[in-house]
Amino acid sequence: AIIGASGPTWRKIEEPEKILETPLVILLDLSQSMMAQDIQPTRLERAKFKIQDFLEARPGARTALIGFAGTAHTIVPLTRDYNIIKSHIKTLSPAVMPFPGSDLEKALVLADTITSRSQAPGSILLISDDFTEASFVQIQNFVIHTKNKVIILPMNTVLGANIPTG
Repeated sequence: AIIGASGPTWRKIEEPEKILETPLVILLDLSQSMMAQDIQPTRLERAKFKIQDFLEARPGARTALIGFAGTAHTIVPLTRDYNIIKSHIKTLSPAVMPFPGSDLEKALVLADTITSRSQAPGSILLISDDFTEASFVQIQNFVIHTKNKVIILPMNTVLGANIPTG
């Protein structure tokens, strides 16, 4: 009677590479234009301050940091240790990137690779100063064809600024 009352038990077996929580990926533009000073001290330094402020609010999500210019690179993989991200952003500059430019598509592809490890939809925080009609089309297509959402934090002013040379 006890065995019959307890009934069969099923346990969900977790896939080893799949996690059921929403990942957050920060895409930080490290192109030369981020060194412009229309936002003080520079666009890049202001972006770093914004990332630190965001992480100090402790969003709770596992967060990754990607830097992109002519190529995109994972600087910090998904982690809950925000101090690792804070320590890495201090040294970031266009000089650490192997190729100049601002290839948003490569950054979005890498972000999708990171978020695809989770079954939950991901959030992408895009911090850049280079937005064109084509980049908004890229972002729109990315959102349509993936399970991710994109939050944009522009780092420039309407009037723009002179871009310092390397």
